[in-house]
Amino acid sequence: MTKGQGYGRRTVLRGTAVLGAGSLAGCSMFSEETQSTRSAEPLRDAPRWIGPLEARPESGDRAGHEYLVDRGPQQGTLYIWRDDKWRRIDEHAESRDRFAAQSATDGSGTPDDPWTLENDVVPEGGVVYFQPGNYTASALATPPATDYEQTAVYLRGAGVRTTTLTDDATDGSLITFQSDSSGNFGGVSDMSVLGHFPDKNKRSKGHLIHGTGKVIDTLYENLIVRYSWGDGLHLEASTSGTRLRNSWIENNFGWNVYLGGGTRLKLSNLHIVSGKNGGIYLRPSYSQVSDVSIVNCSPGLELAGANNTVSNVYVTDAEEGPAIREGDVTGNVVGNTTIKKSAVGIATDGTRSQYTNVGVFDAKREAIRLNGTGVSVTGLTVSGFGSASKTPAIDCSGSNCRLTGVSLAQSDGKTVAARISGSHTTLSNVVCHGSKPWQLIVDNAVETVLDSVQGVTFGTLQDGGTRTLLNRQGTNAGDPRSTGEWNGHGGYASAMGATVWNTNTMPWTAFRADGAGNWIRTG
Repeated sequence: MTKGQGYGRRTVLRGTAVLGAGSLAGCSMFSEETQSTRSAEPLRDAPRWIGPLEARPESGDRAGHEYLVDRGPQQGTLYIWRDDKWRRIDEHAESRDRFAAQSATDGSGTPDDPWTLENDVVPEGGVVYFQPGNYTASALATPPATDYEQTAVYLRGAGVRTTTLTDDATDGSLITFQSDSSGNFGGVSDMSVLGHFPDKNKRSKGHLIHGTGKVIDTLYENLIVRYSWGDGLHLEASTSGTRLRNSWIENNFGWNVYLGGGTRLKLSNLHIVSGKNGGIYLRPSYSQVSDVSIVNCSPGLELAGANNTVSNVYVTDAEEGPAIREGDVTGNVVGNTTIKKSAVGIATDGTRSQYTNVGVFDAKREAIRLNGTGVSVTGLTVSGFGSASKTPAIDCSGSNCRLTGVSLAQSDGKTVAARISGSHTTLSNVVCHGSKPWQLIVDNAVETVLDSVQGVTFGTLQDGGTRTLLNRQGTNAGDPRSTGEWNGHGGYASAMGATVWNTNTMPWTAFRADGAGNWIRTG
């Protein structure tokens, strides 16, 4: 350590503030023409020292003791000893952009000795550049009073394998975007954001990336986010316009990604692994999720918002819950999705949701559960389901649901194609593969239509419903002209082109209805 000679404080700050940025490009930017202009000293006769950061003493001699870093990544940074702590002084910097290493209060940037950052590293606007190296911090938060309509705050690293920011395991979230007024908030990119999940003695208690208030239009890209005891990425109420892409988010004790509201979000090119509470929680509406793989999360994807579009999603190993779970919401569209080795493939309570080109393979229980209203499934392929007997591939307790273009295959002899307990359900163009007859159970449902179903016969249909049609044929306990469930419903039978059999005769007697709904015996 060398005691500094007398220097003009503002002169050094002007020159070294520029040098701190310029030195990163390998050049010196001191101006020989800079005039010395002395500022008021913070404390008369306080010592002023100069040297590398690692030579700075653990504590100052007295209040007002100054230490100027003259070399290394923090070259040009001035510290002052105040309130029993070294505090960085940079009020003379001309740019809002800054370098995180220059703002560190301790450390050398190695894995064993990371740079330590305080909250004031986050400016009221601009970019914080995280050079290659390792950093630790506790609570980096945007100033809530910033005019976010005019500015944005970005934390930008040098790459996910070269810049690492680790939570120091104190209370609170690691990175927080906050405000009571909406605006252009910025984002986080090109770094690894880590907690202390594997270390029982150091637990990151908050979320790793947290948005609270009216935070909108943020960008999160090229990230690795892992090891939080909360959520990896947790954005609350208004997350409108958020873009999350090209990132790997894994091993978080809460949700890997929790999105609490808003509209117009876009999630793409994500790898989501091992979230204790689940993979992605999506409450916003009118948003898009595409090109996402989700592994070992139960549920993999929870749709808690309306009118979202999900495409090209792969979910595997949701061993404790549905791969995709949809709440009591309206109008979601899911397409081109593959689900493997999950407890349940899809479970939906939605209304007028659409599922297209979905494959479910090796489900432990049902491939799909339809509990909503007006749900449409087109192009469903199921191979392997139901470790217990009588477990159906399709369990439909919702009403007015339609499934068409269904292919069912079973490798272990479980052959219950579907259980229908909701009214006005239609299954059409269903192929049940295999040498054994498939069962289909209708339980207290009204007007179930099973059209163009291969592999199911009246002998294997367990019909406990009312006016069920299998391949446009129904049964009636008696003459439908005078008795039974089809009596008085000739108009419906005519519209469906149905033949109804009186099962009280031997052999059964066939009836059809004319255009006026009158029953006519045909055999």
